Amino acid sequence: MPDDVHASIGRERRKSCPLCGEDRSSFLRIDFREKIGLPTSANFHHCAVDNFVFLGSGDQSEYNRYYSTLSSDTTHSEVAGGESSRSIASLQLEKILELLGGFFERPRRVLDFGCGEARLLLEMASRFPHCTFVGFEPGLDVQDQKSAYKNVNAFGNIHITRDKNEISQGDFDLVISSHVVEHILDFGELDFLRDCVVDEGFLYVEVPDSLSYEDFERREFLYYFDRLHVNHFTLESLNKLFEKLDFGFLNHVAYAFPYRDGGSYPAIGALFQRGRLSAEVKSPDIMAATGRYIANEKVRAKVIGEDISQYERVMVWGAGDNFCRSLGNEGPLARVRDFILLDRNFRLLKVGDSVLEAQEPESAIRRFPWPVIVMVSEGKQAMAEQIARIDPDRHVLFL
Repeated sequence: MPDDVHASIGRERRKSCPLCGEDRSSFLRIDFREKIGLPTSANFHHCAVDNFVFLGSGDQSEYNRYYSTLSSDTTHSEVAGGESSRSIASLQLEKILELLGGFFERPRRVLDFGCGEARLLLEMASRFPHCTFVGFEPGLDVQDQKSAYKNVNAFGNIHITRDKNEISQGDFDLVISSHVVEHILDFGELDFLRDCVVDEGFLYVEVPDSLSYEDFERREFLYYFDRLHVNHFTLESLNKLFEKLDFGFLNHVAYAFPYRDGGSYPAIGALFQRGRLSAEVKSPDIMAATGRYIANEKVRAKVIGEDISQYERVMVWGAGDNFCRSLGNEGPLARVRDFILLDRNFRLLKVGDSVLEAQEPESAIRRFPWPVIVMVSEGKQAMAEQIARIDPDRHVLFL
């Protein structure tokens, strides 16, 4: 199999592993509603050879179109928002410095590839004013004064761009890619990183720790499997990907940072060096860990489903991905078919083979006395307050 096999597979995902090119069987399917070019049937596959789990559907061009419509994908961002973002950036930088040692003792050029709202860039620029920092972020409007970019002008050593041509062959001593590669279908889009980093320069890549999902339970059923997290890496599979790009593995950190739901989110960060002969990396079996996570989720969902079934009927507010995940795979709504769906944005909703009719939330809550299950990932408290204004005594459940 050629080293650049990922580039030969193309921009459209199928059941072939994007690392080795071999067909792999699916172990999980989740049906979603339509959303700007994203696959409505998400099939997740396992490659034992590469110790890797991946989404086997979707097209990179359609994903690019989806991301281009977003000013900020806060729903799926792996950081907490608001004031806590600064503390997360500080924590992340400390982890990076654990791996780099005295790297910043002399002037350096650093690229943050997929810099988001530039929190990490701002943290680095304030700590190391003698270095130059560049951020690349195609998904955010760098002129948006509501974002963290309004603070960038206070630093003379930060530049942010949406143009990839500005960073190719950029001669960077360090490139950071934090919570980006788990979202990329076509690994050929990473090829240019070889030209960004100087000879013997460094690459730091951070992704969710897929081996630790079971230890970081989220309220939402099967939360870690959606249409945007298309790659679930182990350190082993991450090493195989960047070895193809001429980066050799040096070391890694594993940690958890504060998440927007009040819990912690697991991450692994790996440091690579361009042109270095990669060391062999072995990780625990991702499918064993994934199997435990899914089994635990089904047990938890059964308890929730039994609790819901005590009510004659319920209303479910929110028809997003969390709702769709809960309908199948023995999720909490799989056995609760007698419910009224509430949603302001849709009237007819197609999920898999089912077509569901939604009602306007406020009028339905006034009309029917049943409990309301809130299934949004963001804004749960705001919804609870809306329900309380309509009916202060209404029973509300959160999933």
